[in-house]
Amino acid sequence: MIRRMRYRSAIAIVCWSGFFWGLFLSGGPSRADEPSTQPATRPTTQPSNPEVHRQALAIIEQALSKYRAAGSYHDALKGRSEIVATDKHGQDVGQSTEGSATFAYAHPNRVALVTDDFSIHCDGRRLWLYTAILDQYTEAAAPDRVDFAKLAEQLQAEPPPHPVLHALDRPDQTFAELFPTVREFTAVTRAERGDRPGSRLAGVFDAAEMFSRPEPELVPFTLWFDEKTGLLGEIRIDISNVIRKELGLDGPAKDDSDDDEPDWPGMPKHVERAVATLSLEDVRLDADIPSERFVFKPEAGTEKVEKFNWDELMMFPDPQTLIGKPAPTFGDMGFDGKPLSLEGLQGRVVVLDFWATWCVPCVQSMPKIQKIADKFADQPVTVVGINQDSKGKDEAIKQFLTDKKITFRQFLDPVGKLGRKYRVAGIPCTFLIDRKGIVQAVHMGLAPDLDDLLAEQVETLLKGANLFDPAQLERDKSDAGQLGRDKEEGGRPGEGSSPP
Repeated sequence: MIRRMRYRSAIAIVCWSGFFWGLFLSGGPSRADEPSTQPATRPTTQPSNPEVHRQALAIIEQALSKYRAAGSYHDALKGRSEIVATDKHGQDVGQSTEGSATFAYAHPNRVALVTDDFSIHCDGRRLWLYTAILDQYTEAAAPDRVDFAKLAEQLQAEPPPHPVLHALDRPDQTFAELFPTVREFTAVTRAERGDRPGSRLAGVFDAAEMFSRPEPELVPFTLWFDEKTGLLGEIRIDISNVIRKELGLDGPAKDDSDDDEPDWPGMPKHVERAVATLSLEDVRLDADIPSERFVFKPEAGTEKVEKFNWDELMMFPDPQTLIGKPAPTFGDMGFDGKPLSLEGLQGRVVVLDFWATWCVPCVQSMPKIQKIADKFADQPVTVVGINQDSKGKDEAIKQFLTDKKITFRQFLDPVGKLGRKYRVAGIPCTFLIDRKGIVQAVHMGLAPDLDDLLAEQVETLLKGANLFDPAQLERDKSDAGQLGRDKEEGGRPGEGSSPP
């Protein structure tokens, strides 16, 4: 069970490697209104090669000066995190995730930062914040100076969201203040990236604070700077050893036959590498940027609010609470470009499977879901995949479906709006809906016999029978309501029980 928890932790590191960027750039997570503190593991010793360290610092300081002196800046950022790993049977259980962002800045306070999860726009007069997970935005008067740390807090985003933005947001800070976790630079070499010559700086930073470890957790990284512009083009972080340590794979090799750990689906036994890479493309200094670039244009259906309400999102959702209730409706164009709605499937048994291409258990469960689609192809049964990859991944999704020979219909849910309606807490998550549109069963995670279980349940629904006991469901609701009333009464002074 410990290995399983470690596995989830390791996957989170890769899938949320923006946290690593934040740790590398800012020295650890902190609230915007908290005073800056230096990490306890900040180096007090001299670099092993002072001359190389000074050479690397000179390249970085030159880039910082250019960013801060520019009247405008623009780039397109691409991030990729990848684990290359196999399980105890030698099967590929690697995982990767990609992200992208665009950033434009014009002195003194015009900004357009658009990421997969949120955006910040300021045209000098108005300031707009947008969060994809809520599909909401706010609008306010533009400040004289855009404080990105405070805005990131409002957006529930890990600051800093962009490496160049980090330097621009703190124009008076030294390199040591901007990058407090960097221990040293160990090499500076000439290196081409594509057809462009440049310099690659190799070093290590200390990630001990992220894992609350008393001893240093040194992580190797490289920075690549373009020779012609002198600007940053790539950050690459090798988190292989961190992942191995989190999975308990950093010690002596064990005989797989003696491994008494449960054979969890997707559990890595060997990690070849784990790398997070951030690339900056289309980098331009002092270029003309159209004024409309800094104006936020909400899509149809996006809600304008005075303030983001994160409370409901912070509550741990339970999809099982939908059993016995009408399934939340949805309707739009399916991934195949044809209309797809739950209302249009009335009279049919519906299997909804929430999944994503980056989710190993989802990938392993897809053939099982395909078996259900094939088995009941000539009966009133419809299988729909609800894909939760981020926006802009259509080609990757299409290629995945082709490679895996998945033919059942797909509906895209890139910002998780439908997932929230169905109270999905994690994927894969599979719902069975009867011919009347009532949620009859929910399966969370990957079960080895999922296809057999789903086939049996679909057969039951085709016969018109329930998969749950309505009377027991009512009793459960009554018990839950009484528990709530007891808690409410217990919280009133003079009416409830005294503390034990």
